[in-house]
Amino acid sequence: MSFEAWRDVFRAQGLALSIAPSILDAAFKGVSPLPQVLALDRRQSEYTRTFFDYLTAAVSPARIAHGRELLQRHARLLADIQCRHGVPAALLVALWAMETDYGAQAGGFPVIAALATLAWDARRRDLFTTKLIEALRIVDSGQAAVADLTGSWAGAMGQSQFMPSTCPLSGGSPSPIR
Repeated sequence: MSFEAWRDVFRAQGLALSIAPSILDAAFKGVSPLPQVLALDRRQSEYTRTFFDYLTAAVSPARIAHGRELLQRHARLLADIQCRHGVPAALLVALWAMETDYGAQAGGFPVIAALATLAWDARRRDLFTTKLIEALRIVDSGQAAVADLTGSWAGAMGQSQFMPSTCPLSGGSPSPIR
């Protein structure tokens, strides 16, 4: 199916799910498939290297030391998050390290275009259609503008690279630590 035909089918689906027509129009203005997203999807490092090669490259003494320093610096905030949500502070900092190197690499892809590319692609269409709908709901709810949604090639956003479907529309943020 061409991207344009897919987009028309998706637009009808979005309308049926109460996404405002103006949001859909703004979200897809000038959007076309991103070949780099498809290439990255086919060669994720988690699947092309052994676990130990991946771990050795991702975990270093410097990254661990930086994490320990950030645990201390943000102890109060992390303790509050742990109390409210039950997620241990050390786990949050480890996730922050692995996903964005403590915010240094949060991605620069336009999330809507990246998710649209993956939703159009037949390989994991259902999964990424759901993620795209959730990203559009974030925009539709007024939490962010289309242009503000930037992140990884797979649509993950913020310091911890959460997917749009993990960001509650009740004011949740994809970025708990700034």
